[in-house]
Amino acid sequence: MDSPSSCEAQGSANANQPEETKISCMDLDVYNGATAGKIEVFKNSSPPLHLQELLTPNGNTVLHVYLTALSKRLESSTANFVEEILKMCRLLPRLESSTANFVEEILRMCPSLLSQANAKGEIPLHIAARHGHVTMVEVLINFADSRPQDVENGERNAKKMLQITNKEKETALHEAIRYNHLEVVKLLLEVDPNYSYSANDVGETPLYMAVERNFQELAFEILNTCKSPAYDGPLQRTVLHAAVICDNREMTQKILEKVEARRALAKQADQQAYIKDKNGKTALHIAAHRGNGAAIQEILSRCPDCFELVDNEGRNVLHIAVATSMPWPGPRDTVNFFLTFRKFSNLFNEKDDDGNTPLHLHSNALWLQRSLMRHPKVDQMAFNKQNLNAYDLALTSDKLPSAKGESLVIFPFSYTLFVLFPALYSVIFLFGHPMPLRKKNTSAQAGLGENQQAEASVDYVFMHIEGTESFEEVGQLDNRDLAVAIKDLQCSEATMWEEF
Repeated sequence: MDSPSSCEAQGSANANQPEETKISCMDLDVYNGATAGKIEVFKNSSPPLHLQELLTPNGNTVLHVYLTALSKRLESSTANFVEEILKMCRLLPRLESSTANFVEEILRMCPSLLSQANAKGEIPLHIAARHGHVTMVEVLINFADSRPQDVENGERNAKKMLQITNKEKETALHEAIRYNHLEVVKLLLEVDPNYSYSANDVGETPLYMAVERNFQELAFEILNTCKSPAYDGPLQRTVLHAAVICDNREMTQKILEKVEARRALAKQADQQAYIKDKNGKTALHIAAHRGNGAAIQEILSRCPDCFELVDNEGRNVLHIAVATSMPWPGPRDTVNFFLTFRKFSNLFNEKDDDGNTPLHLHSNALWLQRSLMRHPKVDQMAFNKQNLNAYDLALTSDKLPSAKGESLVIFPFSYTLFVLFPALYSVIFLFGHPMPLRKKNTSAQAGLGENQQAEASVDYVFMHIEGTESFEEVGQLDNRDLAVAIKDLQCSEATMWEEF
């Protein structure tokens, strides 16, 4: 059998030539023996093989190769291969020399295969966890504990092995979670339930990885087993952010229960619902954006004042809920939820950094929330820092139907029908041109001529009357009947919000 060094690229004999990088490679028989788990290839070799020197170009040892190639179907019947390799590696110095000096030199130069990392910093435990080899993980843990322990700290060898990270700062637990290997996760957590695993290079802790991937069983196992799991995630998010993004009510509830229990023990305020990501958004903001009413109620039931927080643009949860462009019941129900209770009334007219209220933002949304427009506590004539109200902003939006053909944008008509009609009624229906909404020049339609401004106002007010059943009914009324009908609508809305 060729020596491992025979595969190395040799440097040029010419001293003037740059030396070539040496690339190690594993002998063919050794590599095939490792992939097939043939222990006789390593036991019967003469002279004895230096196992720690048998490396692939990426620095993988025979254990790395074997664990990568191992089929889970054959795992249980080939566990002895790993044990034999580890024993041979540990006893190798004794086989080669009986002198103490030689043993010390070998141990300094060649650490045990158990903790020998490849070029990516991965020890065999990383590989076994990645591929879900439960038996192999157990063998590695047991072998680590069988070795002499450090007398000074008295910590189990297996615990220290579980804390070893690769070049991406990932432990074996990170690997097991990424590939959803529940039994491996259970084994690793049992070794040291008190250890709080740190984040990898991209900011993911094991718990965050499980929640983000919606691996509910793994997340619950960590929450139930670990005494103090790390809740951090990338972009300054927490696992609560991730659970809300996944729309997983059970995980959201479990996380809140866990942190609530920890708060009771520590007698300190829980911070999970108040932590913001890099955009300043809390888990409640994300739930509002996604129309996740269950998550909103779960969060508020435990942290009732977290709705006051705003993001980096100064927007509250109602801003975010009404601005979403998802035209399905979730966002609508979310808006109605916040409009229903007086305790949220401070949100209704709160302005963001640009001076926009929730109604301003909703004027550009692709769906209509009449309950927001007609709520008695909503200031329909609020002006932002550009001196535009919601109606003005809708007319100058790049999402108007004339520009994009989007039939869903009916905000200008509805705003006029339910808010501005008393002021516009006499002019629009009797004289055929709009009355200025405010004596002050607001420049709401900057860049348009006077005739174009008048046409735009009338066109957008009546754009969707034709082809819509409810609007046809409105068009069939005469001027007096129309005024009475709208007054009845406003009275019915006042009854709906009589609590306010």
